[in-house]
Amino acid sequence: DIYALGVILYELATSQLPFNADNFMGILTQHMYKAPTPPRALVPAPDCPPALEAVILKCLQKKPELRYQSMEELGADLQRVKDGGVPLAVAEMMGRSGGFSVPHDFFKPKAIVPATPSSSRKPWPTYVWVAGAAVAVGLVVAIFAIAKNTTASTTVPTATPQSTAVAGATTTAPSATATAAPVKKTSVALGATPKTAKAYRDGKTFDLPIVVEVEEGKPIAIEIKADGYDPQKIELDGSVQSKEIDLKPTLKGPRPTGTGTKPAKPCKRGSGDIVNPWDCK
Repeated sequence: DIYALGVILYELATSQLPFNADNFMGILTQHMYKAPTPPRALVPAPDCPPALEAVILKCLQKKPELRYQSMEELGADLQRVKDGGVPLAVAEMMGRSGGFSVPHDFFKPKAIVPATPSSSRKPWPTYVWVAGAAVAVGLVVAIFAIAKNTTASTTVPTATPQSTAVAGATTTAPSATATAAPVKKTSVALGATPKTAKAYRDGKTFDLPIVVEVEEGKPIAIEIKADGYDPQKIELDGSVQSKEIDLKPTLKGPRPTGTGTKPAKPCKRGSGDIVNPWDCK
């Protein structure tokens, strides 16, 4: 409920939703893994002050333990925003994210700075200057002694690049090995109908929906199962960013043949010629 209210506050402050995409799976993936754009990046500061932005971003944290733990806490912080105070969310958001900042003079009145500040500091005593000069002379002597010892030390020969003769030609070995190219991966959001469906891969079970990381050239085989439905095997190769599987219900019993009508049930007769009409079909 607090996350949902954060989405509503975001829309009220910016006139747009925090996440949007062309399909349901794209929106769901952003809600699960993507941080929302800060409201102050979308609207002018007067329309969404830093205090309100901090409250909204705390409501939209991905981990439940990082959000407000009750509506009372959220209501108290919103009241602080209304009263012009500093909500508790400001300090938390500044500590969690380097992207959240507050103007230094936003929550306090601006101080009046004198045009020509007076200089009342007394000059340092003479003994301080003498001590500093002595230290400087000592450093110069030490540096000169170190430089002299370094010059007298044995000169280390410069290493020459290794050469390898191949078919009469000389080639110089490279000084460093080439860095391996980064592996390209694609995040694929996978969902299924019905909601009870689960994904199975390499003997492990996963709840749906999930996001699968697919390396280029290494497709992943997954089986989707649900009670009462025919299982379906799929292969994710990273060519699409989302995939929705619709399982088909399993037909129970023998399949119908012909017209599908049941044979007539014989009527039960009573004594004599009396027939029970409710026992005939």
